[in-house]
Amino acid sequence: MKNKKLNTNNIYLLIGNRIKETRISLNISQIDLSNTINIPLNNLIDIEEGKQKISLSLLSKISTILNVDTNYLLIGISNNIIKHNIEKLDEFIQLFKIIRNMSYNEKIAIYNILNLSESE
Repeated sequence: MKNKKLNTNNIYLLIGNRIKETRISLNISQIDLSNTINIPLNNLIDIEEGKQKISLSLLSKISTILNVDTNYLLIGISNNIIKHNIEKLDEFIQLFKIIRNMSYNEKIAIYNILNLSESE
Protein backbone atom coordinates (compact mmCIF):
# COMPACT_ATOMS: atom_id res chain seq x y z
CA MET A 1 0.00 0.00 0.00
CA LYS A 2 1.37 3.42 -0.95
CA ASN A 3 1.88 5.99 1.76
CA LYS A 4 -0.14 9.08 0.98
CA LYS A 5 2.04 12.13 1.07
CA LEU A 6 0.61 14.84 3.29
CA ASN A 7 -0.47 17.70 1.07
CA THR A 8 0.64 20.85 2.88
CA ASN A 9 -1.40 22.99 0.50
CA ASN A 10 -4.56 21.40 1.91
CA ILE A 11 -3.38 22.08 5.46
CA TYR A 12 -2.82 25.76 4.74
CA LEU A 13 -6.21 25.94 3.03
CA LEU A 14 -7.91 24.40 6.08
CA ILE A 15 -6.11 26.78 8.44
CA GLY A 16 -7.04 29.72 6.21
CA ASN A 17 -10.68 28.62 6.09
CA ARG A 18 -10.82 28.39 9.89
CA ILE A 19 -9.29 31.86 10.24
CA LYS A 20 -11.76 33.28 7.72
CA GLU A 21 -14.81 31.57 9.24
CA THR A 22 -13.88 32.70 12.74
CA ARG A 23 -13.12 36.25 11.59
CA ILE A 24 -16.46 36.47 9.77
CA SER A 25 -18.37 35.05 12.75
CA LEU A 26 -16.87 37.83 14.88
CA ASN A 27 -17.75 40.49 12.27
CA ILE A 28 -14.11 41.44 11.84
CA SER A 29 -13.17 42.70 8.39
CA GLN A 30 -10.07 41.53 6.59
CA ILE A 31 -8.75 45.10 6.69
CA ASP A 32 -9.22 45.35 10.46
CA LEU A 33 -7.55 41.99 11.10
CA SER A 34 -4.64 42.72 8.76
CA ASN A 35 -4.09 46.09 10.45
CA THR A 36 -4.27 44.55 13.92
CA ILE A 37 -1.73 41.82 13.12
CA ASN A 38 0.34 44.30 11.12
CA ILE A 39 0.49 42.50 7.78
CA PRO A 40 -0.57 43.70 4.31
CA LEU A 41 -4.18 42.95 3.38
CA ASN A 42 -3.05 40.88 0.38
CA ASN A 43 -1.06 38.60 2.70
CA LEU A 44 -4.11 37.98 4.89
CA ILE A 45 -6.23 37.25 1.83
CA ASP A 46 -3.60 34.77 0.62
CA ILE A 47 -3.45 33.14 4.09
CA GLU A 48 -7.23 32.77 4.20
CA GLU A 49 -7.19 31.22 0.72
CA GLY A 50 -4.38 28.83 1.66
CA LYS A 51 -2.02 30.40 -0.85
CA GLN A 52 0.51 31.61 1.70
CA LYS A 53 2.19 29.76 4.54
CA ILE A 54 1.65 31.14 8.00
CA SER A 55 4.26 31.28 10.75
CA LEU A 56 3.48 29.94 14.20
CA SER A 57 4.01 33.38 15.71
CA LEU A 58 1.47 34.92 13.32
CA LEU A 59 -0.92 32.03 13.90
CA SER A 60 -0.62 32.61 17.64
CA LYS A 61 -1.25 36.33 17.21
CA ILE A 62 -4.35 35.66 15.08
CA SER A 63 -5.70 33.08 17.52
CA THR A 64 -5.33 35.59 20.36
CA ILE A 65 -7.13 38.32 18.43
CA LEU A 66 -9.90 35.95 17.32
CA ASN A 67 -10.05 34.45 20.82
CA VAL A 68 -9.71 30.83 19.64
CA ASP A 69 -7.25 28.06 20.44
CA THR A 70 -4.32 27.70 18.09
CA ASN A 71 -5.25 24.00 18.09
CA TYR A 72 -8.58 24.93 16.55
CA LEU A 73 -6.91 26.90 13.78
CA LEU A 74 -4.36 24.13 13.16
CA ILE A 75 -6.46 20.98 13.44
CA GLY A 76 -10.05 22.10 13.91
CA ILE A 77 -10.28 20.90 17.51
CA SER A 78 -10.14 23.22 20.50
CA ASN A 79 -8.21 22.58 23.70
CA ASN A 80 -11.52 22.18 25.55
CA ILE A 81 -12.55 19.28 23.30
CA ILE A 82 -9.12 17.67 23.64
CA LYS A 83 -9.28 18.06 27.44
CA HIS A 84 -12.82 16.64 27.51
CA ASN A 85 -11.77 13.62 25.43
CA ILE A 86 -8.78 12.97 27.70
CA GLU A 87 -11.06 13.14 30.75
CA LYS A 88 -13.48 10.68 29.12
CA LEU A 89 -10.57 8.39 28.27
CA ASP A 90 -9.43 8.51 31.89
CA GLU A 91 -12.96 7.60 33.01
CA PHE A 92 -13.00 4.68 30.56
CA ILE A 93 -9.63 3.46 31.85
CA GLN A 94 -10.89 3.59 35.44
CA LEU A 95 -14.03 1.69 34.45
CA PHE A 96 -11.96 -0.89 32.60
CA LYS A 97 -9.80 -1.41 35.70
CA ILE A 98 -12.91 -1.96 37.82
CA ILE A 99 -14.37 -4.46 35.36
CA ARG A 100 -11.03 -6.24 35.01
CA ASN A 101 -11.03 -6.90 38.77
CA MET A 102 -14.59 -8.25 38.83
CA SER A 103 -15.44 -11.90 39.07
CA TYR A 104 -16.62 -13.80 36.03
CA ASN A 105 -20.24 -13.78 37.30
CA GLU A 106 -20.15 -10.02 37.86
CA LYS A 107 -18.88 -9.52 34.32
CA ILE A 108 -21.68 -11.71 32.93
CA ALA A 109 -24.23 -9.69 34.93
CA ILE A 110 -22.93 -6.42 33.47
CA TYR A 111 -22.92 -7.94 29.99
CA ASN A 112 -26.55 -8.98 30.40
CA ILE A 113 -27.55 -5.54 31.68
CA LEU A 114 -25.87 -3.88 28.69
CA ASN A 115 -27.60 -6.26 26.28
CA LEU A 116 -30.98 -5.51 27.86
CA SER A 117 -30.46 -1.77 27.51
CA GLU A 118 -29.56 -2.16 23.82
CA SER A 119 -32.78 -4.02 23.06
CA GLU A 120 -35.00 -1.35 24.61
